[in-house]
Amino acid sequence: MRKRIAVLTLCVFMISILAGTAIAKNNNNYGQLKSLKSYGQRLVDIDDDWAQADIEEALLKGFVKGYADGTYQPNKPVTCLEVIVMLVRAAGLEDEVDDYDLSDDDVVILKKIPDWAKAYVAVALDEGILSSEEIKNFNPNQGAKRYQICVYMQNVLDEYNLDTDDEEFMESFIDGDLIPFKARHSVRNMARFGVVNGYPDGSFGPMRVVKRNEVAKMLNYLDDICLKNCDSSCIRGILEDIDFEVDILTLDMEAADGEDWTFNIDENEDVKIYYDGKLMPFNEDLEEDIETGGIIRVYVDSDDNPLLVKISSPEEEVDEDEIRILLGTLNEIEYDVDEEMLTLEVIDEDFELEIYDTDDVDIYYDEDKMSFDEDLEEDIETGGIVIALLNEDDEPEWIRIYLADADYNVLLGTLDDIDYDVDEEILTLEAIDEDFDLEIAEADGVEVYYEDDEVDYDEDLNEIEIGGIIVVLLDDNSDPLWVRIYPGEE
Repeated sequence: MRKRIAVLTLCVFMISILAGTAIAKNNNNYGQLKSLKSYGQRLVDIDDDWAQADIEEALLKGFVKGYADGTYQPNKPVTCLEVIVMLVRAAGLEDEVDDYDLSDDDVVILKKIPDWAKAYVAVALDEGILSSEEIKNFNPNQGAKRYQICVYMQNVLDEYNLDTDDEEFMESFIDGDLIPFKARHSVRNMARFGVVNGYPDGSFGPMRVVKRNEVAKMLNYLDDICLKNCDSSCIRGILEDIDFEVDILTLDMEAADGEDWTFNIDENEDVKIYYDGKLMPFNEDLEEDIETGGIIRVYVDSDDNPLLVKISSPEEEVDEDEIRILLGTLNEIEYDVDEEMLTLEVIDEDFELEIYDTDDVDIYYDEDKMSFDEDLEEDIETGGIVIALLNEDDEPEWIRIYLADADYNVLLGTLDDIDYDVDEEILTLEAIDEDFDLEIAEADGVEVYYEDDEVDYDEDLNEIEIGGIIVVLLDDNSDPLWVRIYPGEE
């Protein structure tokens, strides 16, 4: 069997991290940020937040700031005004804000904007981050929705003469009809760069209001992947060695340009070190707890002294004996009569499958098993969800395609726990990765499959091993239609 499977968005992200390849060129008035300085403010309410590392990074870069009481309020919705101010900072336009003199016209146009932010918004208008049309209906105190943030970020990138007509990496979402038409290009472009990601089920959630912790992560990605205004203050590479001795941590790394760097960090210097997003205690355990070989980013001041360190664990090699699930949206289908070959082009996860009649792959369309012939091209409508199960040889065992206009949703994760209440006749399934729980009454008639064999609720459930893949198809009421579970690593 011949096939091509390429996860393109991930490739763009990794190339930008390791090689520092700029997607956008600075051909306008935007300036590089000044050298980073040590923290001017300590935030008292982010220690237990999932985005602590991203908030610290955005704070160090000067993109975000806390409130006067020393809080950041990470779970508070970020307002449209705050997003504009943050983007002006991320674009390196603080000097323009400081030097800006408001005209009489500015005072009239910006009458809804509080005084402290008028110069920020005025600069945003001058630079095209906010358009004259957008300011007419601009509500500074309204929570910023995901699609709005994509529009504002795209306005920043448009100033970099980005090739916005490039369709190669464009994303499509199962709730794409909820994205306002004028924002669809911006949403797809931000998803293409990995700045604002969709959800595992293929949705985007355009109307969901973004929280302050989420926007910190988005701003860091926008800078790291597209703007690169902090490149001169960040050294990226691979961690080669780590040593802890007498309250001194030594990090040896090879930078993306091949240069070797050694950083000696004293405990008293108060340099925060994150490993896979977790703040690490500064002690001798660092040498044992942090694995070398992963990506390291060191933010430094003008004298190359470290201010913040972010380390990722090495990428795990894919187990060749492990099955996996591909999930995406069918973009194109073609049947070659002469070759008796079916080609499926899928977006979201960006993969292409070439399947021959002799491969004996079961293909289902809206739960009906299809005959492998030229009618497939006519009978199957594009735009629907595609689920493909790949075996240990990376070849599809079966493919399930659903109607484009059907309100299906797919949950995909790792089975963490399974329990059956005999008295209530209720099956409970807990999954990690996507973190969902399902309670299914036997009376609901939901079919449960293990290794493609339907199981009885009371007799066969004890044969199901946790740790494997779980796939759940939901209807438009978010009720499960079927559950499929596959064994984990043996």
